[in-house]
Amino acid sequence: MTRRCWALPLAVALASACGLGGDEAPPSGGRLRAAVVRPLADTLRDTVRFATTAEAAQCDSGRGLVLDGVVGGNGVLVWVRPGDSTVAGEYTYATRLDSASRRSAVVAVRFVASDVSRGVTLDSGRLDVTERGGALSATARGSGLAYPGATRVAVEVDVLDVPIPRDTVSCARAP
Repeated sequence: MTRRCWALPLAVALASACGLGGDEAPPSGGRLRAAVVRPLADTLRDTVRFATTAEAAQCDSGRGLVLDGVVGGNGVLVWVRPGDSTVAGEYTYATRLDSASRRSAVVAVRFVASDVSRGVTLDSGRLDVTERGGALSATARGSGLAYPGATRVAVEVDVLDVPIPRDTVSCARAP
């Protein structure tokens, strides 16, 4: 399997390891909006939009912070790896196997289009994170290959006013 094929399973493993995106209702306060634009032909586009609540989890062992939101078959997972104590700032996207980049992020999106569940991990663009009044907001813009089909899609994600978690959880990869 290629590196790119492992990116989506990483996002799923992170979500399950952190206990995110389950049946429990996330705490109030955070909001998530996402749009995935799939090119269908030279002039046509198919856009999937969704909005939901968002939550955050602080990873133990200095592994960063995970933001997520799930609604139906659609969801977003943002893994912020600040490399230092300051979460706010600009991030480039890293692959799962990138261990050299101290300050990077992984953004994975699952969406349903044409009655098929699809997934994309962003490989270009950037993530901007702001911190204000005990809450985080993040704006992700970029693109990546959506599977199945290996179609390049554009993604826009806004995560707004998510309370900063005080407790930590294990974000280790689940077997």
